[in-house]
Amino acid sequence: MATFYFDLVGDLAASDVLGMEFPNPQAARRHARLLANRTAAENPQLIRAGNYISVRNARGFELYRVPISLQRKDHT
Repeated sequence: MATFYFDLVGDLAASDVLGMEFPNPQAARRHARLLANRTAAENPQLIRAGNYISVRNARGFELYRVPISLQRKDHT
């Protein structure tokens, strides 16, 4: 298992200092999509360009950016 960090970037920024373990980057990406969707549902004012969830690995490298938006369910 590897540790991944999920930062909120944009109008309301927050850094993930604890991280979460996932078996692979694809699982971390699915979690980021869930976070982005939940953030959009709870804070619709954050649905705009420039607001996203940044997924970092343990070395601090950004792997993915997932826009804050209401997304359909991910089947991958």
